[in-house]
Amino acid sequence: MRTIYLIRHGKVDTDAGGRKCIGWTDVPLSPDAVGPAVRLGHWIRERTGRPLLAASGTLLRTRDTLRAILSGLGDGNVSELVEEEGFNEVQTGLWEGREFAEIRSSEPDLYEERGQSLGYFRFPEGESIYDAGERFEASLTRLMQAGNQDILVVSHSGTIRAFLCKLLGIGLDDFMKLGSANLSVCVLKEDQGILSVEKTAYKPTDLLDNHEIEWLYKRYKVPEPVIAHMRKTADFAEMLLNNLPAGNDLDGTLLKKAALVHDIARTCSGHAQRGADILRREGYYEIADLVEYHHSARPGPAEELTEEEILFYADKRVQEDRIVTLKERFDRSLSKCKTKMAREKHEALYQKSLVIEDKIKGNRSRFYHR
Repeated sequence: MRTIYLIRHGKVDTDAGGRKCIGWTDVPLSPDAVGPAVRLGHWIRERTGRPLLAASGTLLRTRDTLRAILSGLGDGNVSELVEEEGFNEVQTGLWEGREFAEIRSSEPDLYEERGQSLGYFRFPEGESIYDAGERFEASLTRLMQAGNQDILVVSHSGTIRAFLCKLLGIGLDDFMKLGSANLSVCVLKEDQGILSVEKTAYKPTDLLDNHEIEWLYKRYKVPEPVIAHMRKTADFAEMLLNNLPAGNDLDGTLLKKAALVHDIARTCSGHAQRGADILRREGYYEIADLVEYHHSARPGPAEELTEEEILFYADKRVQEDRIVTLKERFDRSLSKCKTKMAREKHEALYQKSLVIEDKIKGNRSRFYHR
């Protein structure tokens, strides 16, 4: 059995303006993408025990992403390096480089035709998502037939998703429903010619650095007071963790990063689930799992704390950007509960918070206050 990594290139530098139709235009890789790509190489190195066959498309953004990943992989971990046009993005023909708003205005019928069949619409003098998926599959098959080594391919969102749709039995017109964040990884396993999917659109937690967090704040229009709350919650969660006995199995890095984005969707209804959905779309599955339950932590083992419980508790102890007692926090929020059901839910959350606080006390934290 061998492993195949399909990776979308890192973020690119683009001109200001509206959303553009970009296929084979040679857009340069953003300098900010290099560091995360190197860390992705570290992640792959920890998971592969033999030299990889590494490949990319011929466009600059995939070649430079692969170069950074190889830097993280280190010397001796690549057996062969290949560039193939088959791994390039969809050819968008006469629409290349044009803003979608302009195309919609000037060619409304064609634009509507594309919307009705995203997977099979052929761009004028270009190709379709289906065509791109077929050539991607042909190129990958050639690599697989060249030997039995693990394979790493850096490609583009359209071609990777087109290939995955066929592999997973998803209709091509639904290809946009598959995640495809920059530097996200699809991990395949191949055994006697049979491919299975282990992960799709996945990003290791290590890739969520400060620059990426700031980018998420900007992309999802997170208000400054919410950002201040998340940062204070992250600091408080880190203090709690640092004052637990040494030797625990809690992941402090995961906890802090989850705290820094736990309210990314706070302005939305059902913000915990909505925030988790956003983070899964961005590829951060482990962080999303914590964020999903930060407002209603599931009970953990009786004597053990979990990252989920600490995030839940820290969030309850931070009122906006100020640390308060549980009683202060819940007394203030009780006034918002206008129905019996709301008050019962409020009381249940308060009792859950007290249980977690007692677990923290039992683990000898210095931050036990009511």
